[in-house]
Amino acid sequence: MSLLGHVTTELGPVELHHTDGRFTTRRVVETRRTPFFRKDSIVSTIVISREGAQEWYELCERRGVVFRAFPEGVVSA
Repeated sequence: MSLLGHVTTELGPVELHHTDGRFTTRRVVETRRTPFFRKDSIVSTIVISREGAQEWYELCERRGVVFRAFPEGVVSA
């Protein structure tokens, strides 16, 4: 998985990835379980379109961190 960028939103940190022509966003959600209050992590990965990925990338440029250039000429599957 190739990490393109990272941004912290109102819902928490989100990563933008590109792998084999597919774009995804990835977010780790921390939860608490009762009665022991043990923390668990849930990883949420969502496949998005190229257009959606471009919007996330621009958000990373404005409010976050960019690690790699946005792939040109890639058609999302």
